[in-house]
Amino acid sequence: MTVFGVIALGLCLLSTGSIWLYMRKQASAIDQSSTQPLPEKTTRRSFMLLWLSSLIVSALFIRQQITVSTGLDFGFYNTFAISSCLISALAFTLSVFRPIYYLGLIILPSSALSIAMSMGFNQSKILTTVPSLGMQAHILFSIIAFSLLCLAAVQAVLNYIQEANLRHYNSSSLLRALPSLQENDSNLFQLIILGVLMLTLALASGFTFLDNLFAQHLLHKTILSCLAWLVFVVLLFGRKQFGWRGRTATHWTSLGFSFLIIAYFGSKFVLELILQRV
Repeated sequence: MTVFGVIALGLCLLSTGSIWLYMRKQASAIDQSSTQPLPEKTTRRSFMLLWLSSLIVSALFIRQQITVSTGLDFGFYNTFAISSCLISALAFTLSVFRPIYYLGLIILPSSALSIAMSMGFNQSKILTTVPSLGMQAHILFSIIAFSLLCLAAVQAVLNYIQEANLRHYNSSSLLRALPSLQENDSNLFQLIILGVLMLTLALASGFTFLDNLFAQHLLHKTILSCLAWLVFVVLLFGRKQFGWRGRTATHWTSLGFSFLIIAYFGSKFVLELILQRV
């Protein structure tokens, strides 16, 4: 257990609590709009600073965790921690420009869990050679695509819950603090458009720089990634032509992200944790 890991875990949980308190204040202000002002921007800056601190310390922890004497350790739990923290970093960056900080209520605890698992379990997969620039570009596009579409999946689930509560005229305090369903729907499809763009670049760079993207050890990843790309493209087409939104958008987003998460982590989980092959 490292000091950086413990501090990062604590900061992730503190950031989650700060966002939750901020949203509770927002909901209370909405309920009593005539007598109580909305939370000040300084309150938002506070949890954003906590969030940023968690990202910095998480990066230091991950660097320490993956650096070994023989190379870089990209075992399952370390990879999970890297992905979770990159998703958190992307959510933080987008929150600077758009009010989607509420995604941190789900993203930050996931980051804390991934850090705890990386500290608690040892599963080594050492990378001793540096990938080519083309491969590095492919990996970068893949990670960004996965992160964006993960945020889209979280947003889709929140939209589903928000819509279901509105249908039954039952809205919790946190849901009342969310942006309107129309704005959240717009956020969802903006995330999907960006994610599909990055996934397109990831697939294109894979076909360009990998010797054989349909080799046995890559076949399932290629097929599942292509299926995910197709699902999201169909969803975007349905949105443009038929106005798909709400539950339809949630189902298609969940299906596409399911293909993607199996492609990215399914084989790694089976090979490293079940079959014990590193």
